[in-house]
Amino acid sequence: MELAKTRPAVATDLPRIAELVLETWRHAYGGLVPQRFLADLDIHWIRARWEHHLLVNEFTIVATLQSNVVGGCTGGAAPGVRL
Repeated sequence: MELAKTRPAVATDLPRIAELVLETWRHAYGGLVPQRFLADLDIHWIRARWEHHLLVNEFTIVATLQSNVVGGCTGGAAPGVRL
């Protein structure tokens, strides 16, 4: 079984990251939050948020399996905290 690999995210990853976030939210939170909220999630807004992450966060990475993006993660120091 092949293990996923990680690498820094790049702008061309954004469409797939947005798809994954949307699919994940709808699957994970179905039945927990109002269905209308999940139906109204906007893939363009999600993509814009991740584009923002690429610009300002300490790191934004993707997990790949056979060169396909299968996950993403972003993070950094809390506001006001220097690493």
